[in-house]
Amino acid sequence: KNDGGDQAHGKSCLVCGSPDHTVPGCPHRAMAFAISCGVLDTLMGEERKSLLKSSLHSYGLDVEAVQRMHWFKKRDDRPGSMYILMSSALAVKEAAALRGVEIQGEPAQIFFGLGL
Repeated sequence: KNDGGDQAHGKSCLVCGSPDHTVPGCPHRAMAFAISCGVLDTLMGEERKSLLKSSLHSYGLDVEAVQRMHWFKKRDDRPGSMYILMSSALAVKEAAALRGVEIQGEPAQIFFGLGL
């Protein structure tokens, strides 16, 4: 879904954007995670990214370590997911320690081990 702030998904990698592979073959997937929350579905482009960064920052995540964010939503009723590439595996480890993350009062799901 192209919403003016994110690329439309073809066969490129949701983690790093490379057209040469998809998530299971991404050499950067250990430095990435995805987050899903219904609130994010209601926003567009930079507004979605800004809210997500501020929410994660409020839980103590170093958002300066975010290298890339890419929104992906299938055309069904399930919430979309923001794929987040961090600058290091250590930054992802810090994200893995987050518990009870909410965005505007709605619980978020965080997914690690992408493409495994």
